[in-house]
Amino acid sequence: MSLRLLSIILFMLSACNFSREEQIYLKEDFAFMRGLRFSQNSPLHRKVFGSSYLSYLKQDLKQIVPEGILYQSCHDALICAGGDGVIRVSKRFWRVDLPQVVRASFFIHEMSHLRGSRHVGCDSEAFSPLHAPFSRIAVQGSQECDVDAKGAVGTQIIFLGNISHFCANCDDATKKSAEDFRKFLMKLILTENARLILTNDLLDPPR
Repeated sequence: MSLRLLSIILFMLSACNFSREEQIYLKEDFAFMRGLRFSQNSPLHRKVFGSSYLSYLKQDLKQIVPEGILYQSCHDALICAGGDGVIRVSKRFWRVDLPQVVRASFFIHEMSHLRGSRHVGCDSEAFSPLHAPFSRIAVQGSQECDVDAKGAVGTQIIFLGNISHFCANCDDATKKSAEDFRKFLMKLILTENARLILTNDLLDPPR
């Protein structure tokens, strides 16, 4: 991965009205993604992300901005995708204790929305006791579930699973944070087939 792509991503932040502290967090998160090294990559990881995360982001991402009001608000979400290649970051994104690997995974998630991925409702009674681990929002009745292994949640799972299983330069805390959040996200995949695809992806032999 060339430094040029990292510079392009960081340029997308430069004109935005983020605080200095927020800009530092964002720049560190993208540098974190650029610096990840793996002993291997899962088949789905290779198919979805290609040569690098920053190349993946650069395909459709035009700008990262703070959330605004009304239609520019993320409402209860920590981060959200707007139209025309824009990702909006809420103030709550900085107020909850998100591990860096989880913050990075949310940008991966929102990229799927920029490419047209949409959630379905989490309507089952089985979701009634479940709350999102960082936002603490109730899952039941939300529009946060997926049926596709390569939807927004599935893509986030692929990212986190590759880190928890195959990252060669991550510390144990980073791997644990990735795996814990991956396991939670698997509960939001509604179809057995999609869950099997995502589970088996980490079991396939390296190629």
